[in-house]
Amino acid sequence: MWQKIKDKDYFLSFIQSHDYEICVTDFVSIWTATFSEKAFIAQLKNSNDGLLLESDKEYIDNGFYLLNIGIDTLKHVSLEENGDHLLLTMRTVIEYPFGFECKLSKGSNEFFFKEVTQPLLEAVSDLKSSEHGLIQILTKKDKEIKAYKRELENKEIIFRHEVTKAFSDAEHKKVYKIYDKIFGSETIPKSVLLRSIKLPQKPLAESIVPDIRSIKREADSIKQEQDNIKREPDSIKQEPDNTTQETTSIKEESSKIKQEQCTPVFENQDSPLVTKPASCKQDIIKPEGSQTRSNERRKRLKLSY
Repeated sequence: MWQKIKDKDYFLSFIQSHDYEICVTDFVSIWTATFSEKAFIAQLKNSNDGLLLESDKEYIDNGFYLLNIGIDTLKHVSLEENGDHLLLTMRTVIEYPFGFECKLSKGSNEFFFKEVTQPLLEAVSDLKSSEHGLIQILTKKDKEIKAYKRELENKEIIFRHEVTKAFSDAEHKKVYKIYDKIFGSETIPKSVLLRSIKLPQKPLAESIVPDIRSIKREADSIKQEQDNIKREPDSIKQEPDNTTQETTSIKEESSKIKQEQCTPVFENQDSPLVTKPASCKQDIIKPEGSQTRSNERRKRLKLSY
């Protein structure tokens, strides 16, 4: 059961089953801590340093009273949020000062739904059923009252109608008890009901309704692109084939250069010997007149000796 922490806008739930579970919520977030029996006793002893009790059971009984029954009689309580943790400190007096300190961890969204949202929905559903039951009872009583009035007007009171039972609040609460089971006699503080929560601003979602005009423009654009693609092969065919002409021109120019390099070079007495380029394989051609004059000089040299 959730119990309001004194002078705070927080509610606390202490459940003792196999373990000891402490939950605290402000109806926005939830924090929780679970202890084994051994760890719970150790936490109580650490929170009351210097206090020596007769048995561990006495520590447990005092802790149960502090976190459950005596939550309305606390002498001091503080809650300090620190990141994903909540530091809880509670002090009371049970013939002697007794306190409890622990660090609770923030629970998940699923845990918050299980411990807070779902019980609240059950309580609302229970209250709705209770309201429906009360309306039926009141409607039935109204019918009886009208019948009594008619009989009184005739001055003849005859109890011929079935008398409804008197409304019993205790019996009513036995049937509709979920709210009291969760919150007891506590009412939810107005500060919690009127609390304003600032949520992060969500980006506006773009409209998903199709714009007919934009769809038509897009279809026309696609059709235009397809027409352009169809016309491209025809334009390629119409272009002149200059590749063959360029190849023929290159071959003719190469042949001309080669012919110029390999032109025969003549030598004579009046001009120096001109050598041929290294790339040319043709030999230098000497004129016949030059060879005859050379033989005549050799003969004259022989006669002089």
